[in-house]
Amino acid sequence: MTKLIPHFLTVIESSGILRFVKYVISGGTGTIIDFSLFSALVLFTHCSDIIANIISFSLGTIVVFYLQKNWTFKYNSKSEMMLYVRYLAVVLVLFSFNASILFALIHVLLVDPILSKIIQVTLSVILAYFLQKCFVFKKSENINKI
Repeated sequence: MTKLIPHFLTVIESSGILRFVKYVISGGTGTIIDFSLFSALVLFTHCSDIIANIISFSLGTIVVFYLQKNWTFKYNSKSEMMLYVRYLAVVLVLFSFNASILFALIHVLLVDPILSKIIQVTLSVILAYFLQKCFVFKKSENINKI
């Protein structure tokens, strides 16, 4: 039985399941920060939903970057500057996507701002995973080669 546990952990690591679980945890942490801050700003300070989204998305994004880089992907790059440039490019794409979806849901379709944020976050998580994995934290450029 004790030999099965190391084998099981090796299978999980090699299949990518562990990395995906770490992605979900680190992304979930950023999402909780994003959603909580957005909700607090909209509900308690009556901040504009657009300004609240800029603030909450920015903070959530910073937290997720450091978790993804140092924990999920254990990523070390020869060129940290290129890593940050790629990351910022993805952030701009994600932010544009997020802002557009949120604006359309709230101001065009008249969906409740909190429900709109839930929908927007769900769509964003899927898009973000693929962009980060394929464009930012490319395995071929990782010095750690995990």
